[in-house]
Amino acid sequence: MRSVDFLLVIFGQALLDLIARLRNAPEQTIVMTQRYLPSHLRVVSILLVWMLGILLITVQAAADVELQEQVVVVDEFTREVAAGPHLRLAEDTTASWTLEEAAAALADGEAWAGPGFPGFGITESAWWIAVTLDSALTEPQPWFARIDYPSLDRVDLYYRNASGEWEHRAAGDTLPYEDREVGHQSLAFSFPLLPAQSQTVYFRVSSEGSLQIPLSLLVEQALHRQSLIELFWTVRS
Repeated sequence: MRSVDFLLVIFGQALLDLIARLRNAPEQTIVMTQRYLPSHLRVVSILLVWMLGILLITVQAAADVELQEQVVVVDEFTREVAAGPHLRLAEDTTASWTLEEAAAALADGEAWAGPGFPGFGITESAWWIAVTLDSALTEPQPWFARIDYPSLDRVDLYYRNASGEWEHRAAGDTLPYEDREVGHQSLAFSFPLLPAQSQTVYFRVSSEGSLQIPLSLLVEQALHRQSLIELFWTVRS
């Protein structure tokens, strides 16, 4: 449950408890309450308005923080983003959703709240992921999505191009390596990061084995640098 929902539940429960106490109060208490109701009612009303104001401020602050955490701000100096803290997730238990159905589910999807990256173990579900990039760039820039878990059966990437049309890429352990757009030891995809706008990228991940999603977003130079470092340690070992 999100912190916003939790605060609303607590406040609502407190009001219900107060009503229940008044209903179950002894007759003497009810007479006293009726006798002093006008002055006490003003005090209670002020307190309730004050509590409601504090609650609304807290709810708005929590919502703003949650929104900020889910959006990745990218400028010309950004080279790599660990996407884990910025992901929204939705589980397709039927593994049959279309992109439109997944996008609707992800609009109210759960934010990834755990440390590191999402991992779901063995599951028959397909998991959909959305990450929103808020671009401060002045011109298009090629970016890459990398999932450093090549044993996944299939990963599908969806994004809109400069014309607003959907583009689709797919890679995975069950697909031919030579068909990959990006030849890489991990599962990697390229997409254009468009200037001065928000852009949401969608992933569909499924696998018969353990489903782990260590997703990072990075520029081409950072991807090549990581590849060289991994090659060095592979040769060294």
